[in-house]
Amino acid sequence: MGPPETSFVKINFDASFLEAIRCLQGIQMLLDLRFRKVVVEEDSINVIKKLQNQKEDMSMIRDYIEDARIESRDFEECMFRYVGRNANETAN
Repeated sequence: MGPPETSFVKINFDASFLEAIRCLQGIQMLLDLRFRKVVVEEDSINVIKKLQNQKEDMSMIRDYIEDARIESRDFEECMFRYVGRNANETAN
């Protein structure tokens, strides 16, 4: 992926067991820094699907997913996008 669109800040995450925790921490950091429009990129399709889906998540990471969804509502705009591991060089 190239640079983010103007007026957006982009944050990338690497997949691991702690992927949902890292995503939530990244969202909290961007809120603390008062960014308003963000793109959250993750190389775990599983996490991105859970974040995009509005149904209740029943997985082991459900608390982190729900917290990330709730906190992301504080942004003016927040997009969750999947990027493959090869494209996710920033996080790696």
